[in-house]
Amino acid sequence: MDQKKFWQFFSKLAGMITVSHVAKEHVGVAASVFVEPGAPLLDVVDLLEGNAAVGVRGTGLTLARRQLMNHQLKVFFYLLVIQVEYQLYKALKLGGFDSGKLKELSFNELVKSFLELDAFGKQGVYERRSELKTDLKAIGAFRNVLMHTNRKLELEAEYDMVLHRKRQLFKCLKALDEVVASESVSKGELML
Repeated sequence: MDQKKFWQFFSKLAGMITVSHVAKEHVGVAASVFVEPGAPLLDVVDLLEGNAAVGVRGTGLTLARRQLMNHQLKVFFYLLVIQVEYQLYKALKLGGFDSGKLKELSFNELVKSFLELDAFGKQGVYERRSELKTDLKAIGAFRNVLMHTNRKLELEAEYDMVLHRKRQLFKCLKALDEVVASESVSKGELML
């Protein structure tokens, strides 16, 4: 899915899954911040920073930090990680890598190949290559947890790690979007 269509789809989905879908009654934690029932779940993740729980106005429902990595939120992370993988693939393909060989690469091999590609200067999000490398490695590790250990993520995920991965994913995708757009323009492809 191209960048524009992905972000349109993602935004629409993010608006459909609200805090009301996952908040519960009597979670044993008092809410200090309140949101409307239609507040997008992905936005509420940030509101939990510095707060043990977020209340849903007029419903008696609460979303506690410990409930955060539920099925609905994992769907967003799956989509973001898959889009990172796709953008790595697309950047490498535009960079001249053989698409047949690219299809056989693991996520970590895609990251390694991307970092070897002279594409860092085609994005303005990261100041240092080492920052991008760190984020891509963390996303790779998070991908493995998401894809291979369902219950572990729900039961053991720390809020700070979840929030940090969310921010890393969005930052990394912005950088990859810039690289792919730049590579597409230099190759004469039309970005739709």
